[in-house]
Amino acid sequence: MQSLWRREVVPLLGNLKFAIVLLLLIAVFSVTGTVIEQGQTEDFYQTNYPLRPALFGFLTYRVILGAGLDRVYSTWWFLTLLILFGASLVTCTIYRQIPLLRVARRWFLSVSPRVLLSCPMLSLSVHPYLKY
Repeated sequence: MQSLWRREVVPLLGNLKFAIVLLLLIAVFSVTGTVIEQGQTEDFYQTNYPLRPALFGFLTYRVILGAGLDRVYSTWWFLTLLILFGASLVTCTIYRQIPLLRVARRWFLSVSPRVLLSCPMLSLSVHPYLKY
């Protein structure tokens, strides 16, 4: 079980494309939860989203109530998306950013005047405080 976790689940959570897909799904369902009135009665949805004509050809009160679109922000699937996105961010940070931070700390940037003066992009008139 642990090898399956390290071999398949952790790389999936650490995948940037997976995190972007999760973020897009969260955005789409957040917009849906903003557009469709939340927490109304069943009669309200039957009146505003009838079976015929269905909004956009498929959005009826049965779809809204069955999928939980009447309470998007508290459904199990929306909360699962949020938890997966949070786990993906933590995994990306641990497996991608921390090793890069270690490499970046080993780098040394030389800022001696000799090095700066050898740079063709810099003009001496721009840097009056350099002693040359």
